[in-house]
Amino acid sequence: MSRGRPRSQEHIQEIAEHLARGKPQQWIAEQLGLSHTVVWRRLETMRAVLVEEHPDGGRWLNKDERSPVEVALAWLERDAGV
Repeated sequence: MSRGRPRSQEHIQEIAEHLARGKPQQWIAEQLGLSHTVVWRRLETMRAVLVEEHPDGGRWLNKDERSPVEVALAWLERDAGV
C-alpha cells in the first residue's frame, strides 16, 4: 500500500545520466537549477523503484552496498530495456 504523494520523476533521467558519470549531487543540482534535496529525492526514487523490480531488492536501499553511480547505471539500463 502506498502512502503520501506519488514520487516525482521530474528531471530523473538527467540526474541519472550525471550520477552515472560520477558527478557529485551538489554539482548536478547547480547544473540543473535544482536544490540538493531534489537530487537526493530523485536518487531515493530510483532506489525505491529498483527495489520493486530486482530480485535482490533490499540491497538497492543499502547505501553501503549500492552507490549512487550503481543505482544510476541500473536505472539507465532499466529505461533502455537492457
